Amino acid sequence: MIILNTIESDAMAPRPPKVHSSSLLRYKALLIDAFGVLMDSKGDLPGAIAFIELLNNSKHDYFVLSNSGIYNLEQSEANLKKRGFPVPQAHILSSGHLVPRWIRDNGLTGKQILVLGPRSSFSLVEEGGAHVVTGLVDEVDAIILSHQTGFDYVEGIDHAISLVFRSIERGKPLKVLVPNTDIIYPKMEGFYGITAGSLAYLLEKAVSIRFPQAPSPVIYLGKPYAPLFEEARRRTNTMEMVMIGDQLLTDIKGANDFGIDSVLVGCGVTNLEHEDFSSGILPTYVMDDLR
Repeated sequence: MIILNTIESDAMAPRPPKVHSSSLLRYKALLIDAFGVLMDSKGDLPGAIAFIELLNNSKHDYFVLSNSGIYNLEQSEANLKKRGFPVPQAHILSSGHLVPRWIRDNGLTGKQILVLGPRSSFSLVEEGGAHVVTGLVDEVDAIILSHQTGFDYVEGIDHAISLVFRSIERGKPLKVLVPNTDIIYPKMEGFYGITAGSLAYLLEKAVSIRFPQAPSPVIYLGKPYAPLFEEARRRTNTMEMVMIGDQLLTDIKGANDFGIDSVLVGCGVTNLEHEDFSSGILPTYVMDDLR
């Protein structure tokens, strides 16, 4: 781990020490969460655009690393630019971008995949060479729960659960891919929403009740699971990375499990003033925002 010189020790140990955003340039690569660190539904968060501009001007290696499962690379770049973030495609990495490879690696090219999510997420499945299926179909080869919007999620999850139950009964369990593992996200100050990760946990719970001995059919690509971090390491060719995020259970736990440093910011889901870290998940540092 890299020890920074410019930190502010918190008198109330064992709270992690505070760090300034400029000190993070000591790392070879920065992994920056999007929602809750750079932006919320209302707009950009304090210091975020200036920090991205600093990284671009200094040619520092970084990724806007998100659990989003609905945009391909071109759409991701356009969405960031619309929000005021001049992030080149080479610095964007989301769990959704791993979907095409997952389809190919699991022999699902040319197969029928039920996609629960908005139309923008269909391109990720098509890039993998699979066929997108929507609606109440009788049989599919896999399910991708890409987002919580774009479909009637009560009817959609009911249908997905039914398909999974029938596949387990036949002895050929369906795989359910979930790029976005977040449970909630910050819409704006004081307002929060559920994500596809919440719906995936509901599906997992349903399977565990009806088939207690069956393994979970759900496969996660996003933080805190390893695939997204592994792809960042592959592209940067370094483990001297730091994850900057606003959620302990995804950003910080994921970084800890992968063996890299982390910074928890207080402008998203986590309220630093009230967080006592009793969960045992500790970031290396904390920071109010990117200013």
